[in-house]
Amino acid sequence: TPANYVVNSGFEHWQRGSSWTSPAALTYTADHWRIGHDGSGYTRSLSRQTLAPGTITNIDLPYYLNYSVTVAGTSTYINLENCIEDVRNLAGQKVTISYYAKATNGISVQPLLSQYFGGGGSSTTYTNGASQVLTTSWTRYTTTVTLPSISGKTLGTDHRLILYFNLPVGVLFSFDLAAVQVEAGNYATPWKRNGGNYEGELAACQRYYY
Repeated sequence: TPANYVVNSGFEHWQRGSSWTSPAALTYTADHWRIGHDGSGYTRSLSRQTLAPGTITNIDLPYYLNYSVTVAGTSTYINLENCIEDVRNLAGQKVTISYYAKATNGISVQPLLSQYFGGGGSSTTYTNGASQVLTTSWTRYTTTVTLPSISGKTLGTDHRLILYFNLPVGVLFSFDLAAVQVEAGNYATPWKRNGGNYEGELAACQRYYY
């Protein structure tokens, strides 16, 4: 059982590049992370940013992710997502989501977990975490949810658990995210890598490259 179910939770690995301007929906950016959105007429960018040493206490990471919208346009959703292999993971358990974040204008962000049962499987479930109004300073936010049991569900092709960060629509914002964690239990423990160390995390990213 991993202490952190999120691969590349520290945004250390960026094998596809380091910046994107108005990428298409479901484009993978930082390893294991992709963006979701609909609508049109808005301008957005996603990029790797340097995290200076000591910026976040007890977090020794080189980078964080920035997602900015500079032209609001029209849309009904904007999100970031990270897929966790196998929908059976954490099913029926208390789960704590934690992350470090900041924003330029106090936007509200909501994490949630989705149990996707795959092609031909049962209907997807969504378990919402608490919305947080971010400040302009790095802060660790936590929310605890209870995932539904999957007893009686049908598993289809490519089933998985998905972590989403829902971002605001119809407004301009700059959102920074670092050191994400999804773990079993009802409280957040110090951040740690899914792969245990830098090399293990890279190996996990390479396994899931496609």
